[in-house]
Amino acid sequence: MEDYGSTIKAIENELQRGKKRSFQYAIIRCILMLCILTLVYYAIEYNSFLYILAIIMLAMFLYAVKKHNTLKKKVEFHTEFISVLQKLMARRSDEWKKEDMPYSEYETMTGVTSDLDILGNASLFQYINMAHTPLGRDRVVQLLTVQTPHVEEVKERQLAVLELWKNTDFLHKFQVQSSLFAKHSKKLSRSVFDYMLDMKANKTNRWIEYFLTMLRVLTLIIGFFTLCHWLPSGYFYLLCFINISLSLLCYSYHQKSLYNVRNIQVMLRDYEDMISHICHTTFQDPSLCRIQKKLQEALKAMQSLSRIAMLVQCRNNILTYAIVNALYLLDFKCHTLLNRWIDQYGNEMNEWLSAVAEMESLSSLCVIAQVKEVWCMPNVKEPEECMVQVEEGFHPLIQEEKGIANSMKMETNSYVITGSNMSGKTTFLRMLGVNMVLLKAGAPVCAKSMDASILALYTSMRVHDEVQKGISTFYAELLRIKEMIEYSNKKIPMIVLIDEIFKGTNSMDRIYCAKEVIRKLHCPWIIAFVSTHDFELCDLDKDTFVQAVNYHFEEYYEKDQICFDYVLKEGKCTTTNARALMKLAGLLES
Repeated sequence: MEDYGSTIKAIENELQRGKKRSFQYAIIRCILMLCILTLVYYAIEYNSFLYILAIIMLAMFLYAVKKHNTLKKKVEFHTEFISVLQKLMARRSDEWKKEDMPYSEYETMTGVTSDLDILGNASLFQYINMAHTPLGRDRVVQLLTVQTPHVEEVKERQLAVLELWKNTDFLHKFQVQSSLFAKHSKKLSRSVFDYMLDMKANKTNRWIEYFLTMLRVLTLIIGFFTLCHWLPSGYFYLLCFINISLSLLCYSYHQKSLYNVRNIQVMLRDYEDMISHICHTTFQDPSLCRIQKKLQEALKAMQSLSRIAMLVQCRNNILTYAIVNALYLLDFKCHTLLNRWIDQYGNEMNEWLSAVAEMESLSSLCVIAQVKEVWCMPNVKEPEECMVQVEEGFHPLIQEEKGIANSMKMETNSYVITGSNMSGKTTFLRMLGVNMVLLKAGAPVCAKSMDASILALYTSMRVHDEVQKGISTFYAELLRIKEMIEYSNKKIPMIVLIDEIFKGTNSMDRIYCAKEVIRKLHCPWIIAFVSTHDFELCDLDKDTFVQAVNYHFEEYYEKDQICFDYVLKEGKCTTTNARALMKLAGLLES
């Protein structure tokens, strides 16, 4: 496990040096600008060779600006690098839960995503997500919510994740670049990004393009002749007037086609950095090589589009707008360049951005290996085997020092888990469920070892009533279980996790209904877990049809205090703690 503390200290030292040099270049820029203004003033006054010195100073100034911008970019990168490493460190404790969940579109949760904390605040998505482009985040969500992925796809992602995890330099830098994308595009709406995926060409008539080109060339030639005093200035001013009039006449038309290009410039720079980083790294894994191959042409195309967007920025300032359009008809030129770009590359944009998103999702799947002491890449079995074996597995969202590992081998059967309140039943079920989600995504799991088939996952844990729809807690749970039973009719291997079954009804109905549900879910392609406080369900181990297997958690007492070891044990529970808890709460006299 990487020592992020020492890495952060080294980066902080580099950051301080970078800030110091950046400040020095800022001073140099100011001095050079003052020198240029002074030289120009005296050159005008005395009409001397000082113009040459001013030009030399201007060249030095432009060089200083370029170096300063490079330094500022490096300072920003190191600042964000520290932030990313601090976020990774926070995942070794519970500090990560205090971070804001900025992506509200992933907070709508139902079923498994709610029961297992897959999406939303303090969720698995928040814990592992290192994707910040819209497609990247969507891809991470897709991987965490897929029901039955193909075995080969999962194994391919596992190999890609392992190679990325070993290539620490690439992984960290890419995660930082993705994080910078989020920082730079914070104020941009999703619709601006969607424009990049759906750019449409709006071509100008070829003869009009020829006419505009001739007008542009004529203006520059007449302007040159005017400067040389070979022609009266009136001809040049007339052409400038015609150019600016044409530009203003088509202003609304150009505004509509060029507006979004101006907005995506900040995103383009970050995409350039990410694509360049991918293209200039050597990979061995076939999946990573495929991503790299898709992006070979993208870097050149993104740089070209970025230059167009930079030219479009000239429209922001009224004075600049007037000058560049009067001299060169820049609006028309940008419109032409953009349409040519869309014709050449527009259809490939979606594929390029999806390739970057895939790399972001793979970098997110690496997080478990980056921050956990105990983890493994699970051995994925064919679905037909329908088994799960976990050795010393623990819940990924619980701090490692506080987590208790449990081991279990599961095959197609029904498992009844009993135990006292707060003894660990629900956490155990969630440990199984969340690790199954990670396995199907192709990520490492939190266990010493894990062998499992690809199984569809259904849960019934956090079930609530819906007053507006007239649905009680009991009926809401019935609907969840009905969904499980309907899916089971497809005979697709699945794992079912039901916590405290039918707690929303009376004990007589609860026991009867629970037994019927377990019998319906007892199929050769289903692994079913049911936790309960009703010891009567443990009798299903004697049922000739079900032959359920009993497991339990238990408590013990020290100095009149209730304690738990959170270790799963075979057999049914023989103790209860409700009265002891009431005494501890002061609600029941000793």
